[in-house]
Amino acid sequence: MAKKVFGYIRRSLEKENLSLQAQEKSIRAFAESQSWNLLNIYCDPGDSGKTLNRPGFQKMMSDISNRSEKIDLILVMKLDRVSRHLKDILVLIEDDLQPKSIGLKSVTETFDSSTAEGRLMISMLGSFAEFERNRISERMMDGKLQLAENGGWNGGLIPFGYHKCPATHQVVPHPADSETVRSIFNLFVDRGLSSIKLRDLTSCPLHRDSIYDLLSNPFYVGLVEYAGQLNRGIHEPVISLRLFNKAQEMKLQKARTRSASFFKIHGTSKIPLILSESGRAD
Repeated sequence: MAKKVFGYIRRSLEKENLSLQAQEKSIRAFAESQSWNLLNIYCDPGDSGKTLNRPGFQKMMSDISNRSEKIDLILVMKLDRVSRHLKDILVLIEDDLQPKSIGLKSVTETFDSSTAEGRLMISMLGSFAEFERNRISERMMDGKLQLAENGGWNGGLIPFGYHKCPATHQVVPHPADSETVRSIFNLFVDRGLSSIKLRDLTSCPLHRDSIYDLLSNPFYVGLVEYAGQLNRGIHEPVISLRLFNKAQEMKLQKARTRSASFFKIHGTSKIPLILSESGRAD
C-alpha cells in the first residue's frame, strides 16, 4: 500500500535562496518517484525557523491529529525547513511523530526518523547546522566589534540629531534635529533648565527622560560606545567636548544639590562622565 504523505515547505526569513516553488517541485517529484500518495503540501511563505509556532506547520499537525486515516510520513526538502534548532526537531520526532508511528524525511538529506540510524543521522545533521550557526554568530559579533573599533555605527536606533544619508548610507547630522541638540546642551549648561523646560523651549519630540539621557550621550562629541568601550567615531560631532563636559559638570552639581532624588525623578542612576581629549572617561 502506498504511503500517505504530507509535504511541508517554508520560505525562510534568514535564507531567501530556497524558493517555495523549488521546494514544492522537489517534494512532488520525490513522492512520485517513490509511488507515495502526497495528500497535501502545507506552506509557511515567510516565517522564521526559530520556533515551530507557524500557521502552516501548526495546521499540518492539527490535521494529522484530526484525520481518521493515519499519515505515514512528513516530507520536507531540507531538515531546517522544520526548524533551525536540533532540540525542536528531536522533540517533534520523539513526542509527536513517533507515538503516532509517523516518519520525518528530507528529500536532500538521507535519513528516516523511524529507525535508530535515521535518528542518529538527524542528530548529526542538526549538530553540524547548530555549530555553523554559532560560528556565524561569533563572526558577526567579531565584525561588530571591529566596526566599533574603527568608529562605525553598529546599527540600532540612530541617536536623535542624526540620520542615515540615503546616498552614502553613513550616519550624518540631521540639519534641523542637530540644531535642536545643540540648543538643548547650551540651554542646559547656561541656565540649568529641567528636561521638561528644555523640551518645551526647543520643541524637541523626545520624552523628558530621553532628553536627560541625551545630555550624557558621547555620540554627540563624535564617540561610539560598544561593549563598554568608547572609540573615536567616523561620524561628525554636533557639539564640542568642552560643551559636553560642562553639561556633565552641571548634572553632577544638580546631583549633589538634590542628592539621589534627582536621579530617581529622571529615571536613571548613571553618574555623568567627564571625558578627556582622548575620549576616555576621567
